[in-house]
Amino acid sequence: ESVRVAAFLEPAREVGGDLYDFYMLDARRLFFMLGDVAGKGVPASLFMAISKVLCKQVASRDMRGAGGITSELNKVLSTENPAELFVTAVAVLLDVETGEGQLCIAGHDAPLVVSPGGPVRSVDSSGGPPLCTLDDFDYPSEPFTLAPGEMMVLWTDGVGESSREQAAQVG
Repeated sequence: ESVRVAAFLEPAREVGGDLYDFYMLDARRLFFMLGDVAGKGVPASLFMAISKVLCKQVASRDMRGAGGITSELNKVLSTENPAELFVTAVAVLLDVETGEGQLCIAGHDAPLVVSPGGPVRSVDSSGGPPLCTLDDFDYPSEPFTLAPGEMMVLWTDGVGESSREQAAQVG
């Protein structure tokens, strides 16, 4: 009841490579991930589905935080990647009671936090490369805190691509 999640996904084609998922790992910890598989169409869509399933498996058994989950997901995905695709991703682990969390970025844009009536800030992270580019990379977690009423916003590059396509159609 203390956290609301909203998402919107509209593929540029019939199928796409953008992914997101969220679920409670236990009574207090919400895990969510947003990612974008390089490429378009069926190959990206299939790798997206594999990434999503493997992420849930890894997150449900890994207790090392957002960085540990991302590191393990990277190892597992790298072994299941015959097309040599890569995935940019943001993984977030949030304590829904305290608002304290951990963020891990794998080659993706940093999320923004919107404060009611206040400034918008970026949740920066040293992060690491996209998943499946370095098999054994140790992804770091960055701590953050969401205050009551704040909103974390994550997106993929499809937002910019969609805006450019609409502008080209109009102009």
